[in-house]
Amino acid sequence: LQEQNFERVGGSTRVQVNVRVISSTTRDLQAEVAAGRFREDLFYRLNVVPLTVPALADRREDIR
Repeated sequence: LQEQNFERVGGSTRVQVNVRVISSTTRDLQAEVAAGRFREDLFYRLNVVPLTVPALADRREDIR
């Protein structure tokens, strides 16, 4: 993510990319980082614009 390039599995050349990443989880990633189960550097790269969405069970009016 930081270098904006990657190497394909089994490949030998680097590929330049310009991407945006959207990710989601049901886990508390800050707690996972603190417990050593999630990489801190990856957390800070992904956690640029955090968005918390309540579960559908908590907002039944959104279901039609």
